[in-house]
Amino acid sequence: MTGPSPSGIAGRPFHDFVQASDHTIWNGFIHQASSGGLKAEIMLRNESAAGIPVLISANPIDLGGTKAIALVVTDLSDRRRYEEIVAAERLSRYILEQGMEGVAVCVNGRIIRASRRLCEICGRNP
Repeated sequence: MTGPSPSGIAGRPFHDFVQASDHTIWNGFIHQASSGGLKAEIMLRNESAAGIPVLISANPIDLGGTKAIALVVTDLSDRRRYEEIVAAERLSRYILEQGMEGVAVCVNGRIIRASRRLCEICGRNP
């Protein structure tokens, strides 16, 4: 486990963990959260002040007569990295397909991707 322990977080305002650039979003979100079913994407910050993209879901709950808000926080870091990889793949595919030169991408001497122009030059898909 990395970061503070649950006991180190308990009692602190959630606002302390929200990145400064998202304080306005957080303030509006938490004021509307009592209506329930609310979701928002914001940036939290860890102990080293690194930004972590998260999805926060809020639902009101009753704790024996005390009104509270349950928050579910989902780390979106892996999803963001995946989206960046997919976008880079789309760009490289576009470049390969639009280029006037024949282009091959090889790994260990084997073609793993070939441009349309290279297929035309070779008379087939290499």
